[in-house]
Amino acid sequence: MPLTDAQKKIKAKTKVDSLQLADDLSNLKTKIDQLFDDAPIEVAETTTKEELEDLISAINNGTATNQKISRFLEIASAIGI
Repeated sequence: MPLTDAQKKIKAKTKVDSLQLADDLSNLKTKIDQLFDDAPIEVAETTTKEELEDLISAINNGTATNQKISRFLEIASAIGI
């Protein structure tokens, strides 16, 4: 059964929280670099660090659209967040 938009939002926020980012997101670039270093080549070819940074920032700030949340969950699943 597919997740509702509310469930997706909670799941995305939980995954972002698991990254243990600083309140001001000062360590976001470092975390993204670590994620890309461990990611399969296919993932690195389908997204950019900038896109992932934008998605994480939007989710963390509570401004992500349903489309951004879905995209983040897709990427997160592929890179094992």
